[in-house]
Amino acid sequence: MVIGRPRNNDEDRSIVLSKGTDDTGGRYDTVLASSALAGRLKQVATDLTHQFLVTYARPQSLIPPEKITVASAKQGLTVRGTPMKQSREQDRR
Repeated sequence: MVIGRPRNNDEDRSIVLSKGTDDTGGRYDTVLASSALAGRLKQVATDLTHQFLVTYARPQSLIPPEKITVASAKQGLTVRGTPMKQSREQDRR
């Protein structure tokens, strides 16, 4: 979470943090004023206390899919997906 607008030398860091959180299923928030910080932290707390872990297993195949899509039919929900790497034991099966 960042408070205020990024300065020129912070733009590269901002891009890296934003892309990193997108790629890993996370979030990156910019809060323009410290007075908005409490509200944003409450939103983060709400998100953390309303998470669900959904596990999906697909049939074994020689060529795994390149992309997995996670979505919800209910409007207003945020869905984040992070593929989990298989353990060595699962690879042997």
